[in-house]
Amino acid sequence: MNPIHPYRFARFPLNLLLGCMVWLGFACATFAEVVLSGFVGLRIINDDVVIARNTSCVLNSSVINGKVRLGPGASLLTVRSQITGNVRALHSSRLDLRIFTRVEGDVLGEGARAILMQSGTIVAGNVELADSNTPSGADALLIVDSTVTGRVLATNNSGLLRIGGCGINGNIAFLDNGNGSYLIRNNFIRGNVRYIGNRGAGVIVINRVEGNLLNRENSPPPSIANNIVGGNTVIR
Repeated sequence: MNPIHPYRFARFPLNLLLGCMVWLGFACATFAEVVLSGFVGLRIINDDVVIARNTSCVLNSSVINGKVRLGPGASLLTVRSQITGNVRALHSSRLDLRIFTRVEGDVLGEGARAILMQSGTIVAGNVELADSNTPSGADALLIVDSTVTGRVLATNNSGLLRIGGCGINGNIAFLDNGNGSYLIRNNFIRGNVRYIGNRGAGVIVINRVEGNLLNRENSPPPSIANNIVGGNTVIR
């Protein structure tokens, strides 16, 4: 009879342990966040991205296969870039999506000073901004010559809110915003426009709205003219 080696039965647990360590290492690499700052050009990143607190980043002709998160005081400018996940700005300074940037997810701002979309930018999800503390006369939300497949929602913000020359496949809602002013001009909107409880001057003109246009409880009442509305126009 062959003697039993004292370590013979320890091999399987050791192999199992090594396998678990390899798997955990792979999982950590898969779900890691890449911290970016400064100028980033012609780069493909297959991870979620963070723009750290009080830093700035320029993303030029790059692809992010993941989500992007801006920390407090952070700024991000994108040019001809693609982001496959959501972009979230939490008490950030500035999110500026320009020149054929494409976001496959949502653009979400909470307490962010400014969210800007310009020059052929496309967002396949929703654009939402809430609780910004933007100075009067500065843009809190600016969407110009761009496309939003979902809705645009601005709630309880200060500063300027402007949408112009855009295609919006969902609804536009400006709700309970502060000092204004507000502009919704020359857009093609497949959903409804809800303009309710805003304080500050507003203008809603030269839009084609396939749904309803609802305006109430605003002070002062907005100027509404030369819109083509497929549903009902309610002004109170």
